[in-house]
Parts: sequence; structure tokens; C-alpha cells
Amino acid sequence: IKSASRDGKIYLANDNADGQIVLSGEINAIEYILQNAKSLNIRRAIKLPVSAPFHCELMGHAAQVLQVEINKINFNKFDADLYSNVTSMKCTENEIAQLLIDQIVSIVKWREIMQNMIKDGYSKFIEIGPGNVLTNLVKRMSKNIHAFSISKIEDLKKLEISKKNTFQLAGKLVGENYNQDKHGYGVEIKAISYHQLLVQEGPPAHLRVILDL
Repeated sequence: IKSASRDGKIYLANDNADGQIVLSGEINAIEYILQNAKSLNIRRAIKLPVSAPFHCELMGHAAQVLQVEINKINFNKFDADLYSNVTSMKCTENEIAQLLIDQIVSIVKWREIMQNMIKDGYSKFIEIGPGNVLTNLVKRMSKNIHAFSISKIEDLKKLEISKKNTFQLAGKLVGENYNQDKHGYGVEIKAISYHQLLVQEGPPAHLRVILDL
């Protein structure tokens, strides 16, 4: 990062797992990393097709915009443990507004969140949304956990069924408006690791790159 910073602003944005991080920054600094990956002892560097340099100081304006809007919201007490990207620890309804603002410009402590959840006794993890990147990252953490990727409604068959009225939430998150009565099963959500992305339109002046070290 120090050597790349001569060509532009660049920041550590995600701590994904042992041996994998994500950098966000200005194009010239990111290009330096990509072009010099071998000499920097980086095993693999992949440019990510994103529209903004998420989770770094370059997102400061977005954080200011969110602060104005989020201050209009009153948060209820959580029904499940919520782990913050910023601290990697459990947070409360009194802390979440500021943490959501801070996480826009702060490193995502994904590895630390997963370590803390495992330490707290969680052994089953569900990724909701397209792809299975997070599922594979979680599986790196421990051999004593079960991780599942839910990208379509049929994937719910992978899970142990618990008759909880949370299936409608899971359905909405994967883009399907199903409910428990129609399909007869649900998913019990006990803890959540929150990850928020803000997208800005227009040609990219900044990029992100994922590094396998």
C-alpha cells in the first residue's frame, strides 16, 4: 500500500480471510498493484468491477448523505445478534445508526466477525444472495462449521428446516415473494453480519482490487 500510494490514494477496505484482503482507491494506485503484483509478493490480484471505492475515506460524501437520512430513523431492539462491520463485535439498537455511517468509510472486518461468531458458539452460517464467495470464506475459518449459500428458493432445501415465520424475509432477500404457508418451511435467523453497499452512478474514477497473499 505504501508503494502504491505514490500513484494515488489507496486503502485497506476488507479483511476477508487469512491471506485475502481487498484494497480500494484511485485508479492509478490500483493499477500499480495490478502491474506489480509479482514483485510485491502477491499471489493473485483481481480487479473488481465495482462503481465506487467502497469502505474507505473516498466514500466520505456518501457517509455524510447517509448520516442525514439515518438520523430520521428510530431503531427497535434487535431480535437477533447483529455483528458490526466496523467493530466486528455485537452491537445494539443504540449503536447501529453511527456504525452504519462509519462502515461506509471503514475497513470491513469480515474475518474478525466470523472469528467472533464462532467463538460465541455459532456453527451454522447462511449466505443469502447471488454467489457463494462469503460461504467459501467462512469455510476457511473452521472445520467445525456448516455454511450454506442461498441464491434461489430451491437452495433452502439445503438447510435444516425450522418452522419459524422468517421464510418471507429470506424470500425477499433472494428476490422472491414467497411465504411459509405456500412452501411450508422457514429459516430461523439467530445472528446477522451486516454488510451495506452504496452505489454511485457514472464512470469509475476509483477501483477495488482483491488480493490473495
